Amino acid sequence: MNRSSIRKYVGLVVLCLLLAGGAFVRSEAYREWLDQQRKARVAAALKSSGLRFEDITMAAGLQFRYAAPKLSEVLVPEDLHVIGAGLAVADVNGDGLMDFYVVTAAHEGSNQLYLNQGNATFKEAAATWGIQDLNRTVEEVSANPTVPPKNISFASLFPLFMDVNLDGKPDLLVAGLGGIKLFENRGSHFEVSSQVGAFLDAKNAQSLVPLDYNKDGFQDLYVVRYFADRDLFTTLDENTWVNSTYNATNGGTNTLYKNNGDGPFTDVTAQVGGGDRHWGFDAAAGDFTGNGALQILISNDFGPDVLFELQEGKFVDVSRRLGAPDRRLGMGVSFGYLDETARPFIHVSNAYHPGYRHEGNFLWHADSSGNFADEALPRGSNYCLWAWGSVFADFDLDGWQDLYVANGFISGTERKEFVPDIYVDTQAGKGDASFKMGTLEALPGAVLSRGSVFADMFSGEAAVGRLSFAGYQRDCLFLSHDGSFANVATQAGLDDYSDGRAVASIDIDNNGSLDLLVSTRNEGVKLFRNTLEPGMHWIGFQLTDKRGNALPSGVAVRIAQDGQELHRNATAGKSGFLAMSDARLVFGLRGSTKVDAEIRWPSGTVQRLTALQPGKYHVVIEP
Repeated sequence: MNRSSIRKYVGLVVLCLLLAGGAFVRSEAYREWLDQQRKARVAAALKSSGLRFEDITMAAGLQFRYAAPKLSEVLVPEDLHVIGAGLAVADVNGDGLMDFYVVTAAHEGSNQLYLNQGNATFKEAAATWGIQDLNRTVEEVSANPTVPPKNISFASLFPLFMDVNLDGKPDLLVAGLGGIKLFENRGSHFEVSSQVGAFLDAKNAQSLVPLDYNKDGFQDLYVVRYFADRDLFTTLDENTWVNSTYNATNGGTNTLYKNNGDGPFTDVTAQVGGGDRHWGFDAAAGDFTGNGALQILISNDFGPDVLFELQEGKFVDVSRRLGAPDRRLGMGVSFGYLDETARPFIHVSNAYHPGYRHEGNFLWHADSSGNFADEALPRGSNYCLWAWGSVFADFDLDGWQDLYVANGFISGTERKEFVPDIYVDTQAGKGDASFKMGTLEALPGAVLSRGSVFADMFSGEAAVGRLSFAGYQRDCLFLSHDGSFANVATQAGLDDYSDGRAVASIDIDNNGSLDLLVSTRNEGVKLFRNTLEPGMHWIGFQLTDKRGNALPSGVAVRIAQDGQELHRNATAGKSGFLAMSDARLVFGLRGSTKVDAEIRWPSGTVQRLTALQPGKYHVVIEP
């Protein structure tokens, strides 16, 4: 064999190996192999940390149940597109313990406020505090006698605690179908805010994001909207659904409200920017590039995710930094820190289901030039089935934040799928999910926007409620170790199959080990206690800005201990789909020596603290 033949032979062998290797890398077997490698690396860390959760829902006295709203009969069944239940954590009564509020969307359903009793139990007190019955239809009488009275309905979706009047007490905003409601905290009860007349938002609202875009010390508000501005309770217009599954532009327009400091909020979207109509589910705001600029990342359900950056006082669309527009069903957004840089990793929950929805989650990370790359696959957080809420928190207190993701769309009374797996049975009339999904996505907007088309497409199989639609899916706990994730939910005692929605971290006993609250569509709200005994290997910060706001956003905190640097960015507690977490910042520590901290406030003030004692929360007030 001559030299030329040998080169051709070797080249052919190399080509075959490359093709085979490429096929293997794209295969399910390769993903399983990667997952096994990650689990092996994390197993030792999980065992040594002692991290384990226990379900104390019943023992803690939690009895909340979510229910869907009663919408107009011409709309798509509400279970398919109105998603609950939202929850928010804060110290409502000022006793130093974290309480939480959880909402239902049911007509005349009761929202619930759980006050922390200090012994791992909670007392329900929404009625006493005046925030139980928000979902009632009320008659609005116009000042003009020629205008007939109008019935106004409301369905709660997402609560947010925010010190609107800067009196040191968390006030309450509730976003939902029918607008936004604002209640002022009087110390022993809430009252309908006297500022509602000035801040009257009667448009459908999905999520609320606190931010200080103009750095004046007053918390502004970014409102994410899913549905357009119409009365979903009484409308007879069937054309209320999306006009495209890839790039819908008929959703509600997101709104930026400026806090004027004297009470009222002003809609400044037209002047400052931030408007988007892609059926948004959630958003997060922060300095994602580490260059000091504020960004807002919006997770859109039917349409590409959108990234705005504040440039010279205006929000500019810089979505091109995310690469090509995505076509995934975006749910929630949260961000956390997995390395020693000041640039966070941004998790976006997306739908994933074997057989017909091969998408997976995003994990965006910016480089030094401000462009983003998706690191979900190499870091191991991409596949978590039909994902919704998520939260970053250092559950094992090793310094790196972990990630909990809630899963599951609709679990019926039967485990059989409403939209069956394409590989199970593709015979005519038996429900080829791929064909049906493709047909829906190819319909013109004028047809697709009639929501009944969606229900008609699957009406021959069974009604949702008896059968499941991506149901009975286990939540994920991605433990961070050596820069990658491994799903250790089962090993850590989080073997939960309910239809999870909002996820929030909460330290119920102020010991530094972060516990979990998970709201569900079908099994109420669940509380998982972190049994880790942290000792002195942690430090926490409760921040208060110079105006007295104890729930500030945009505060960058860097700590140093024994040569290690860690970063966090305050979000005023906002932490993913329909959720507000314990707003305090918690760092896990390698050792128990004293800690130095640098705190950068949105006003520009830089505060340096030295020799801080670990094993406790430090109250830090902006000079």
